Amino acid sequence: MPADLIEEQCVFGRFSPWQKVQIIHSVHGRGRRVAMIGDGVNDVLPIKNATLGVAMGDGSRAAKTVAGVVLQTNDFSLLPVLLDEGRTIVRNLCRSGKLFLNKNVYTAVLVGFTLGFFNLPSPNALQQVTLLNLLTIGLPALLITLDRSKAPATRRSCLGEVG
Repeated sequence: MPADLIEEQCVFGRFSPWQKVQIIHSVHGRGRRVAMIGDGVNDVLPIKNATLGVAMGDGSRAAKTVAGVVLQTNDFSLLPVLLDEGRTIVRNLCRSGKLFLNKNVYTAVLVGFTLGFFNLPSPNALQQVTLLNLLTIGLPALLITLDRSKAPATRRSCLGEVG
């Protein structure tokens, strides 16, 4: 299949499993993401190679096993809701991870300066660490994970947002 045809079109149908895999690899080679929807045994390899594999609920057991998402009711209208929920979860995980990373870096710098540079006693007594972690990490991380606002699509990685 010509690469320019693959670049021009966005929906393909009635292809052999190997042609489907070739399409997926061609699009992946251009640095793009691919979703594959299938329901039969012949769709197993393309579903597995796609960025997002979607299997139909009435499909074969093999397709449902390798798919990342199974539409139990065969209702395509659930896909936008599914993507929004996934984006929200990933955004909240990234925000919580940034919170943990920033707290640990700040604590390491604080301990390093007080002990090494200023030759002062440790800024945190062992009895205070649990309370400090609860207030600086526990409650904010809980509030971040409860955030249900809609998250936009992004191409940045979680670590790219920290720096």
